Amino acid sequence: MDRETLEDRAIFATDGSLESDCAAFRRPDQGHRVSPWFRLPLKLHSVESARASYNTWAASEWDRNHDGPPTYVLGENGQKRELARPQTLMQQRL
Repeated sequence: MDRETLEDRAIFATDGSLESDCAAFRRPDQGHRVSPWFRLPLKLHSVESARASYNTWAASEWDRNHDGPPTYVLGENGQKRELARPQTLMQQRL
């Protein structure tokens, strides 16, 4: 997930998982019965607590993206894929 997929409404007004709450707000409007305002646990955050929530999310995303050796990268679908390893000098000689 990247910053473009986060919703300010979810950051400032909900109290659940930031990723799932933001996804609920990105869905097209289908009326009040399925509105995220009625479905999600609401909590009005101050600017400071919203910043802390965002920083927590950003830190976990950073850890998820940088948890392994640099031989792996995250693909467009968010899954890790192994990079081709360069040949060693011994492998090049063979």
